[in-house]
Amino acid sequence: MAGFLFVNSFPSFVAMACVSQFAAAASQTARMPVFRRIGGANATRLRAVLRSLVNIGTSFGALAAGIVIAVDTRFAYTTLILANAITFAFNVLLVLLLPRLEPLRSKSEKTTGVALRDRAFLAVTALNGVLALQGPVLTFAIPLWIVQHTEAPRSIVAILIVINTVMIALLQLNATRGINGVIGAGNAARSASFGLLVAFALFGWASAFAATIATSLLIIGVIVLTLAELRYAAAEFELSFGLVPAHLQGEYSGVFGLGQGLAASAGPYLLAVLVLGAGTNGWIALGVLMVAAGLLVPPAVAWAERTRSHKPEADSEANA
Repeated sequence: MAGFLFVNSFPSFVAMACVSQFAAAASQTARMPVFRRIGGANATRLRAVLRSLVNIGTSFGALAAGIVIAVDTRFAYTTLILANAITFAFNVLLVLLLPRLEPLRSKSEKTTGVALRDRAFLAVTALNGVLALQGPVLTFAIPLWIVQHTEAPRSIVAILIVINTVMIALLQLNATRGINGVIGAGNAARSASFGLLVAFALFGWASAFAATIATSLLIIGVIVLTLAELRYAAAEFELSFGLVPAHLQGEYSGVFGLGQGLAASAGPYLLAVLVLGAGTNGWIALGVLMVAAGLLVPPAVAWAERTRSHKPEADSEANA
């Protein structure tokens, strides 16, 4: 993050952005085994709590960024970037306070490539990647859709993001209730896909009405979208732990993150083609794609559940 202070051209920005994203991806993979070992049987709920906290942090970050953009001076931007870098340095100290966890497997045990050979898990990963396409909808597609295709005021974008952020912060933990095991998580992902279809339809229909109705449809759509997102995230948390042998959590997490990474990189392009290019029909098509993936998640999860291979002693230690 501190490296961004030395960016003075587009190529140097791209280089620093790649380093930053690489670190973020590595961090996500590294955190998952820690969540599982510390959280034990409650690892899914732990991730839900942390996601709520992340959204609170994101809100403060967005507020700070908004102030800096309003000030619009080099000193303000430099201060913001440096302050963000300092928070990561502080985070290092917090990580050092975590208990030292001994590995669940010996260094001589060969595991590299196991996750990539697990076809059932790869199927779940691919389907999760499709559902993860809903991620850039609010931050990428909706703002452009509002400006280019609706009569709603541009200021509604900020309100929609606030609604989404507050709902996630308040409701993510509750969204994990009732999801007991991977089969329940698969069913939750399926139900979330139908919610995404409804939300996308509402976004598309907003283009056909005047400002007041369009704004109302967008607000209702974001509420539905967030409820579906909460359910999807809760299912994703459970699947990322429940289908994975405890001693291979890191490796499987890295593979599971591939689907999310592809969604994050390809998502904006796909949304631009489907939504901004095809209009309301594009929104409906995107929703149908979500439902198609959602319907396939339960059988894929059942397949993975039948074929997965756990080390009982590793799982019992993780839950101890």
